[in-house]
Amino acid sequence: MSQVTAEKNKLNGTRIVRQHYANVSLGNIEHDREILSPEVVHESLVAGNIRGIAGFINNIGRFKQSFPDLRFDIRTIVENGETVMVEAVFLGTNTGPMVGPKGTAPPTGRTVKLPFVDVWTVRNGKILENRIYYDQLGFMSQLGLMTSSST
Repeated sequence: MSQVTAEKNKLNGTRIVRQHYANVSLGNIEHDREILSPEVVHESLVAGNIRGIAGFINNIGRFKQSFPDLRFDIRTIVENGETVMVEAVFLGTNTGPMVGPKGTAPPTGRTVKLPFVDVWTVRNGKILENRIYYDQLGFMSQLGLMTSSST
């Protein structure tokens, strides 16, 4: 691969990942279809492995419904080859129900400020993989969904 091709791919990976965050923030999640590979895989602690464009968009769409005002404060983006790593903070108010593996939680009305790291694989101009890492306990605590037990 030439130096020019490598630089072009690098710019494309960062641009594509930034476009995803913009699509989600603006409620244009369906526009992600243009930047997702048909074989896209999303991995997270709660959602597990989600495969395919429809599953990816459905998962993100449910999250957007839970936090309609969500936005991202991107702190750092590092790209190396096909990998784009993002350190960011998710900000949003839970005004919609949250669907999870144990059922649906009603809106809490609480605002969340949640640091996270996303690891993306972008190949041939399309998102192929996404893995997200965040503090699930901190997230649930900010929402007031953690119950304390007496000792």
